[in-house]
Amino acid sequence: MPIRTPPNSPVAPRTPVDASRPSSPTTAAPAVGVTAGPNTRTPVTGFTPAPAPAATAAVTLTPEASAVAAVRKMRDLISTGKLDAWYQASIGLGDPQLKDEALKLFNALPVVTGETGPDMLVALGLWSQKPKGMAEMEKSARFLPGRQVLVETTVHSNAFENTSFLSFQEGGTKAITYRATLAGEKGDNFLVKVDGKDAPIEVPKSKIYELNQPNEWKGEVIQTRFKKGDYTSPFMKAKVAEAAIRMDSLVAKLDFTKAETHGSGALARLFGSGEKAQAMSEVQRQAVKVVHDVIHMKYPHGPVYSEPGRYSGDDAGRQAVCGIGMCFEQASVMLAVLNPFREALGVDVQFISGGIYRNVKTPTENPFHAGEHGWLQLTYRPSMELRICDRTWNQPDHPADLAYSRFGDRYPAGRIGTVAAVTGTDVNMSGKVSVKTFDRQFGVQGQDGREHHMSLTQ
Repeated sequence: MPIRTPPNSPVAPRTPVDASRPSSPTTAAPAVGVTAGPNTRTPVTGFTPAPAPAATAAVTLTPEASAVAAVRKMRDLISTGKLDAWYQASIGLGDPQLKDEALKLFNALPVVTGETGPDMLVALGLWSQKPKGMAEMEKSARFLPGRQVLVETTVHSNAFENTSFLSFQEGGTKAITYRATLAGEKGDNFLVKVDGKDAPIEVPKSKIYELNQPNEWKGEVIQTRFKKGDYTSPFMKAKVAEAAIRMDSLVAKLDFTKAETHGSGALARLFGSGEKAQAMSEVQRQAVKVVHDVIHMKYPHGPVYSEPGRYSGDDAGRQAVCGIGMCFEQASVMLAVLNPFREALGVDVQFISGGIYRNVKTPTENPFHAGEHGWLQLTYRPSMELRICDRTWNQPDHPADLAYSRFGDRYPAGRIGTVAAVTGTDVNMSGKVSVKTFDRQFGVQGQDGREHHMSLTQ
């Protein structure tokens, strides 16, 4: 069975304002460093570093026979296309005689959490094999030359100037920009190259960690402030098992062992700059899309609430089966189903709370707001590609450049959740290992923003 740890302490619930809704108010608070006007709220930007991980007991690789049998049954239902009928029956729709059998099966499935680990996933039959080179991936640096980072500095704040927006400006508006890469370190500071300035700026390492180190969620119950992910519930067990089985063939392709690439006339062993790391990133992103696609939620728009079986309560697993939710709820459910796989897949996850640019009407208006919209920010190791997953905008995998530029229509004002502790292998600014820096991309109007929002496509 998986390691069992106490659930996270619940966080007081909060009713978010969802910018995805056409009637969303525009009075959210500005980001840190931006002067707040009247009727504003404090953005979620607190940095709560996690304690160093405590030693835990070894995971037994002898799972219960009933759990293994239940996994085999789930595989059979997926391969024969019958699983949806079992989900329908489990929530009181479809064949009433199948309901008890479906719930019995889902309850028999294993409890899989963020601490379960790939060896147990294989032992349970959820995966045929674990990714190769797991140890190398886990020890790969997160902060190294060439990595794209979010950083708070003074920037051009005119949202109508697409190519200069959010680039560095001396004496400009203080805000968080995605247009930055790590260039080096100097004592307790990182040297950060920001678009629009030739020389790198010095930024305290703690500030970079605050915005770029992953969140972590541990235990059999995780609380994201908006929904509860209970890995002991039958619906969550079923959705986690389904996601694991459907990504099995992708996991078999993951190989994080170092790839040799030539550079500067010498043979260099680099993770991020080689083609192999980029190929692994593509597989990782496909695996995340599998998680995205096993969740069946709709946005609360039109007659959705009258659809049979639709659920809008606190149980993330039940919502993943047939749910209703705005952006923060959808991100919470996506997080809950992805969480058991994030370490094995090499996916760093952050829950982002931010603003939108579409309501900015003049070049002098402050475009940096918080709390209107929520999504997940994903960084793929070891390539350290920065992308976002936004279920309500139907964007399971979107480059950060496109998402955070003006026509991507998102401002990453803050984050929600506990920040993982920085480990001894997280930082390597020696230059011996680096990641590839790509040319800057900019979002395209009508393509990279909310144009495919659920409320517009349902």
